Amino acid sequence: MYLDLPSSLFSDSVTMLLIPLALAATGRAISQPSIMSLVSKKSPHHTMNGAVMGVFQASASLGRVFGPFVAGFLYDYWHQAPFYLASVLLGMVFLLSTNL
Repeated sequence: MYLDLPSSLFSDSVTMLLIPLALAATGRAISQPSIMSLVSKKSPHHTMNGAVMGVFQASASLGRVFGPFVAGFLYDYWHQAPFYLASVLLGMVFLLSTNL
């Protein structure tokens, strides 16, 4: 899932852009159940599972709301900037996830 976004930088057409984005969507669909399981297991107490998963889902929703605004702003300045930002953010998430 991490390698498909950098590969989208070299897309010359919309069709070639859809291929790595389809891979990203597939990877997200496969990894989401495992991520939700990890989030529930990191809850400090079993009675807080709902609150922890709610914060997780709220942060994902905020990313879906503000992400397009940030990407659109970056796109106005340089067309490849949103993809570079996404690659850097995914790299940071990968490094943070190694501590789990």
